[in-house]
Formats: sequence, C-alpha cells, structure tokens
Amino acid sequence: MKKLFVLAFVLFAYGMNAQTAVGGGFTLGSYFKAINLKGEFGVSENIGISPSVDYVLGMPAGSSLFAINADGHYYLGDPDAFNYYPLAGLSMWMYSVNVEGYSASGSTFMVDLGGGATYALSDSMKLFGEAKFLLGGGGYGYGGTPLLFTLGMMFNL
Repeated sequence: MKKLFVLAFVLFAYGMNAQTAVGGGFTLGSYFKAINLKGEFGVSENIGISPSVDYVLGMPAGSSLFAINADGHYYLGDPDAFNYYPLAGLSMWMYSVNVEGYSASGSTFMVDLGGGATYALSDSMKLFGEAKFLLGGGGYGYGGTPLLFTLGMMFNL
C-alpha cells in the first residue's frame, strides 16, 4: 500500500506542468482569526491543488484549534494579471482543550466550497484572496455553517 501511494505521488508530481507557489496570510472566520500557510501546485494550465494550514489565534492557554485543508482550483482568468477561480476541497479540523482540569481533543472533516482570486504583482509575487463555506462537521462546535475569508501573498518557486 505504501509503495502504491509513493507511485501515485510520483506520477502526480510528474504530471504537474504549471508553477508552484508558497505563501500565507490571515484568515478571518465567522468565530475566529487564524494564521494561514498555503501552497499551490499546478496540475494543468487551468487546474491547481492548494494545500494549506490554518492555526487559530486567541485560544485559551493549553488549547488549540487548527485545520489542514486541500482545495482544488479551476482558474478562469489571466495568470499574469487578475486570475479568479471557484474552489472545492476538504478540511480536517483538529482541537485540543485543557482548561481548569477539563481536557478533550478531537477532529472533524468538512467540505470547502467557495472562490478566490489572485493578482500578480510581479513574475514571482501575487496577492490572493479567498472566501469559502465549511459544510459538515457540526460547525466545529459552534453550530451553523462557518464562513472563512483569507487574504495573503504567494511567492512563485
């Protein structure tokens, strides 16, 4: 099974023909603020895969909340200027709470649906912005459907 995973990863990486970028920014959620670290891998001229991590700020001492995300983008604009895309993907939210003798931890999966845009500042830098809904997972304890807005900068490798 491990060899099959490695083979699939190598074939996937070989098929990528667009640029790779890394960066990050700031996420504002319905109920929190977070630091975002993001990567972007081109699969084709119009399709990209974007893994990211959101680490929530302002949690009580001994507690943490973060997400690992994997979103797919379908680019519709000009990659050298203003580019926009719908996105869909999955998120795994993990939490750990340790407050006044109470301790708990867990995780939940959610579906990401939304859209975003990039604006090229130069050949190596671009601004990005995304808005997405998180569906499922019970709203990670808050109820409702969380909405996230992320703004940041990416650097082409």
